[in-house]
Amino acid sequence: ATAARGMEVILVNPCFINGSHDSRPSSGKVLLRAAGRRVVWAPPGGKNFIGARDAAAAIARALSRGTPGERYLLGGENLSYRAFYRLMRQVTGDRFRILVIPAPVLLGIGVVGSLLVRAGIPNVFYLNNMRILCIKNYYTSHKAAVELDMSAAPLAMAIAEAMAWFGARGMLRRRSDRRRRLTNALKNEFTQNISSHE
Repeated sequence: ATAARGMEVILVNPCFINGSHDSRPSSGKVLLRAAGRRVVWAPPGGKNFIGARDAAAAIARALSRGTPGERYLLGGENLSYRAFYRLMRQVTGDRFRILVIPAPVLLGIGVVGSLLVRAGIPNVFYLNNMRILCIKNYYTSHKAAVELDMSAAPLAMAIAEAMAWFGARGMLRRRSDRRRRLTNALKNEFTQNISSHE
């Protein structure tokens, strides 16, 4: 409808974003829920994860290089939730154990959650949500890479930036000196090499 009125429209659709300045937090909850825990329960599915810096840079490029009427998917790394938490563990120095929840268990929880919603008890464990957690939502950003010259830095950098930002604002459950040193060291290492990805 907007295009029909003569406006040039370019759509960009970032995948699951990680990075700093997530004050709400929104997607950063996946990191905050795991930080400082001994055991992390991971769904069997996965997502495409992209750093906030890369998503912002691609959106800016779309303004000058994008084709009106086109849609661009902005993604980074396709990872299972288990692989994502392994990467987080590597970045932060946390030692939590990762246990994958079997899909039938999640779907069973979803049935109970949906029944509770119908009974007037709100919750986030309804069936549709649980089904989504069982799916591997993997994508490619080939079109954005070609037309917008989009590139993505290693996801570890975005995780390091997010954890450093959360830590500086006291949003982490437990913040050991060891984790702080590891996170800051990785952040500095990746920051030195970020120019090749911008």
